[in-house]
Amino acid sequence: MNDKKGFATNCIHAGEIVDQFGAPHTPIYDTTTFSFSSTADMLSVIEGRKQGYLYTRYGSNPSIMSVEAKLARLENAEGALAFASGMAAISATLFAHGEYGIVCLGEVYGGTWEFMSRQLPMLNRQTKFLAADDLDALAHHLSAGCGLVFFETPSNPLLEIIDISLVCTLAHSHGARVAIDSTFATPVNQQPLSLGADIVIHSATKYLGGHSDLTGGMVAGTEDMLEPLRVWRKNLGQSLAPEAAHLLARSLASLEVRVQRQNTTALRLAKTLQKHPSVER
Repeated sequence: MNDKKGFATNCIHAGEIVDQFGAPHTPIYDTTTFSFSSTADMLSVIEGRKQGYLYTRYGSNPSIMSVEAKLARLENAEGALAFASGMAAISATLFAHGEYGIVCLGEVYGGTWEFMSRQLPMLNRQTKFLAADDLDALAHHLSAGCGLVFFETPSNPLLEIIDISLVCTLAHSHGARVAIDSTFATPVNQQPLSLGADIVIHSATKYLGGHSDLTGGMVAGTEDMLEPLRVWRKNLGQSLAPEAAHLLARSLASLEVRVQRQNTTALRLAKTLQKHPSVER
């Protein structure tokens, strides 16, 4: 938990835009570009001297930036970027921070494995695949200059668990960064940044969305970690659509309630199976 108030209370007001008609939540701004009263005002936004909205492909859209503020609050991060899918979030991360080689620990989602093993080598981004518990090999590759460690915990689909703090300590001792796909845990059950991770990734299509009606992804971390990803997201056209951002913002309000109920149900099922005479283990 982030605090005693819970996740819904903690993030529901983050990033909200005051609507002139009194809407309780940020409306959908399905707007491609935004107008300015003067060229000087436009330049102030483009050059970062003034906050504003410019172009939706850049992610500079009220609906997108509002949900990003909520996502950042959920992970206790400086910032967050919303993507069109989980794979968009993962690929941008690997493009931005995988220049000096990637070590992938344990099993990963099939799309991630395909991207690492087939597409990244075409761009001179090499990935070493290691068993989750092979810390000796990890230390060897880190000593050789590998710059990024990537893993899922719990993993998709076999729920393999990796010690986040242990891996982060080892990686950081060699000057490497750590990116964690925390989709299956959700921010309710796990806070990778507080355990030493540099980047946390989610497929918002799954628990964050929760209603099977949106496809999205997110990356959270410090602004220094996120800034290189912005360029990849912008030029690869990976930004989350405003309509999906609006749906995601709706879903985040019920995230804690949904995950806690899922946890309770899963534990009850596990205890029932544990006692069942037909189940050995």
